[in-house]
Amino acid sequence: MKIINNKALLLKVREPGRITTLIPKSKLLDSGEVLVNWGLDEAQVLKNMRIKNVPSPINGLYDWPGLYSPFDHQRVTSSFLTMNRRAFCFNEQGTGKTSSVIWAADYLMTIKKVRRVLVLCPLSIMSAAWEGDLFKFAMHRTVAIAHSYSKEKRIAAVNSEAEFVICNFDGLEIVKEAIANNAFDLIVIDEANAYKNVASIGLKFLIS
Repeated sequence: MKIINNKALLLKVREPGRITTLIPKSKLLDSGEVLVNWGLDEAQVLKNMRIKNVPSPINGLYDWPGLYSPFDHQRVTSSFLTMNRRAFCFNEQGTGKTSSVIWAADYLMTIKKVRRVLVLCPLSIMSAAWEGDLFKFAMHRTVAIAHSYSKEKRIAAVNSEAEFVICNFDGLEIVKEAIANNAFDLIVIDEANAYKNVASIGLKFLIS
């Protein structure tokens, strides 16, 4: 598989007709190879066809904004997250998982696949990790924190036009109705331990 001018994938497969049938933006060449538009939809279809090592187009023209350049493992993580509609990230502590997720979400926003992101995390890292890293790696995006002594202010944060809304697990019940009534295209749950018991943190209505 070759990447052509950061715009197309050139593949040599046994049944090229399968690809040209399933992917409108593809073409069978005289050489027997298939040229496929390198977009996220096309890449995901190729992956679902069990074609190995299909690269995410985030590795093409995305400019990886922020104060720091990503490490190779962060590029791999962001790529993986963009290629899978549902995914777990089990990278070790200190490997920059948050920034990898932010880059993946920002890329999906850039190509108009995602408009708003809901981040659910422990109270202790709402500002220290998520708000801080969003400022470092996606400073062009708007952020609202749904945490306050006032229920109205929490709901206002969810109902705002902010592209990223950060909410703590314990506060989820307070703004549950507002979240359900808003269009969040992407939900990020920080800490897998919280996910093991969906009912206990009120996540069932989000993933049904």
